[in-house]
Amino acid sequence: MDIDFNRLDKLYERILKISEEETGVYEKIMEESISNITDQFSKFDSQSKLGKRYSNQLVRILAVLLSQEVLYEPQYGEIITKIADMFYNFESKPFWRRENAMELLKNLHKERFLSCFKVNQQHLTFTLMMEPDDDDTEEQEKVRNLFLIMDFFYYASRKVRLDTISLKEFHIDVINSEWKDRLKDFYIDWHNCMRGRFHNDGDIDFDLEVQGIDKRTFHKVLYIEFPWSLDAANKARLINYEGQIAKKKELHNSLDLTSILLGGLNPYLTIEVRRDSLIEDSLNSLVSSGTVLKKPLKVKFAGEPGVDEGGVQKEFFQLLVKQLFDVGYGMFEYNTESQLFWISRNSFELPLKFELMGIILGLAIYNNHILDIHLPLAFYKKLLGRRVNLDDFEQYDPQVGKSLRSILNYDKEDFEEAMCLNFTVNYESFGEKLTEDLIENGSEINVTLENKEDYIDRYIDFLMNQSVEKYFKSFKHGFDK
Repeated sequence: MDIDFNRLDKLYERILKISEEETGVYEKIMEESISNITDQFSKFDSQSKLGKRYSNQLVRILAVLLSQEVLYEPQYGEIITKIADMFYNFESKPFWRRENAMELLKNLHKERFLSCFKVNQQHLTFTLMMEPDDDDTEEQEKVRNLFLIMDFFYYASRKVRLDTISLKEFHIDVINSEWKDRLKDFYIDWHNCMRGRFHNDGDIDFDLEVQGIDKRTFHKVLYIEFPWSLDAANKARLINYEGQIAKKKELHNSLDLTSILLGGLNPYLTIEVRRDSLIEDSLNSLVSSGTVLKKPLKVKFAGEPGVDEGGVQKEFFQLLVKQLFDVGYGMFEYNTESQLFWISRNSFELPLKFELMGIILGLAIYNNHILDIHLPLAFYKKLLGRRVNLDDFEQYDPQVGKSLRSILNYDKEDFEEAMCLNFTVNYESFGEKLTEDLIENGSEINVTLENKEDYIDRYIDFLMNQSVEKYFKSFKHGFDK
């Protein structure tokens, strides 16, 4: 990023020195600068073709404005607010593209990047601790805009600065600790006003005037739109709250007057299984249940007395998952070094069994049961539609992952002679060693210093995606139900 921060620091020092002699000079200069910037950029609404240029310029401006250490001081909080307002106004402009700004953030010095992040984080936390006035729309907008800048840093840290800010640093302490006992009430508020808050393309509409939003509680529900603000424990609570609401809704729908007059429908998702035929009985029950998976769950083992108060459910999920993950069953393979499972590319099972597996894990989460499942991070990233990288692959298969990393790190001129690689992948299937081309005529194309990254990407893509695609798609289809 072509910003001379040393000269910039000296400029700020001079301004602050003048401000000591004449009160308000610093604030006046900053406010006028922000106002001028806003006026200039407002002229480019219709020039979307210049999006990359103006997005990059805006990021430069944010870096310049947010990198001032003096902004850590509480008395300059209003300046942070004005910067956040400016950012919110640009988020909706045709020229603004987050992805166009990533390369600039990538080149921003690590300490500057952290400084910009922490200034905004500190101000957001302080604002939330002060509990914004429920009837003060300006305060609500202030919180919203600060959240949006934080979301921009989250986006940047996940895309290009993975070594800079950990997910834990994004957690907002006041939400996860002081508001912990009120999260359920806030979540219900959010759930009740959610309709009408989304555009047709699925994007969130943060306009406080949108029908259905309660301005008085807006700042208290924003954390749901930005899940990076929550720690794992509170995310689990939200999943549980969502499950409770959905179950009540399904139960209400099952007990409406029409169904009662027609003889009544079962208000529960009932699964009855025999212990010696657990997988087959579960599959039959879930197939026959159709689209009512969100009803309250009742599990019964055939021929056994007892009311399902939760314990029977937990045993059911534990036994079923144990059988499905058994390597002898053929659905998953086990890496002894990492002690993690992955979908077997050699499975003889029908995709329907993998769909059952997805439904089972989804039901377990939905019904608030924690299972002892040893899957790598890559599996969860795939469920979210995120790209699997070398770090993810190395977690599952450390031995092969280290070999790939040594290829990546080798930068000597004798690379081709030392590595002797081509664009193929070797793997084992039922004791037989097989070779697959990663690209057309891959066996005839050598891996070089120039194309080694492409080779590694394709190698990982084959093993983690292509070779298990039909099984994973079925699993995800079931999980998403």
